[in-house]
Formats: sequence, structure tokens, C-alpha cells
Amino acid sequence: MAELLLDPNIRLWVFLPIVIITFLVGIVRHYVSIILSSQKKIELLQVQDSQVMIRARLLRENGKYLPRQSFAMRRHWFNNEDTGYFKVQKRVAASQ
Repeated sequence: MAELLLDPNIRLWVFLPIVIITFLVGIVRHYVSIILSSQKKIELLQVQDSQVMIRARLLRENGKYLPRQSFAMRRHWFNNEDTGYFKVQKRVAASQ
């Protein structure tokens, strides 16, 4: 195979600027994508509510495996009229 010879002027004034411009465009794209990507902030109350909903769903689905008194105690914690989590925690629904 024949060796490729580049004139030093071509290497200096054509190839090197193309490499530098390509590298800088990649850096600019990276930082622009970081700036434009808006990361959704997760609020603590939303996380707490979703975790409690998961716990309530698991209790509902797997309550048949618990003793009756344990199930009643957990259900009371969620649904008691005076102190139940779902009765006390009145929150506005998150707009999505």
C-alpha cells in the first residue's frame, strides 16, 4: 500500500483546524444539552405520598397472609377517621 504524504501546509491549515473545530463543537453540544435539559425536581411530599400508596397497595394485596389483628392494625393506621394517614394528610393533587 502506498504511503500517504501530506504537505505540511495542508496539515497545518486544513486538517488541524478541522480537528479542533470538531472537538470544540462536541464540547459546546455537551454543555448546551446540560443547560437545556431541565431536570424535574422531585418534591419530598410527592415521594412520601407515593411510598405510602405503595405500602397501602401491598397491604391490600398481601393482607390475606397477615394475622387478622396485624392487618386490622395496619388498616387502622391508614384509614382511622381521626388519626389515619389518608384522613389527616389532605394534600392538593400534583398537576402533571
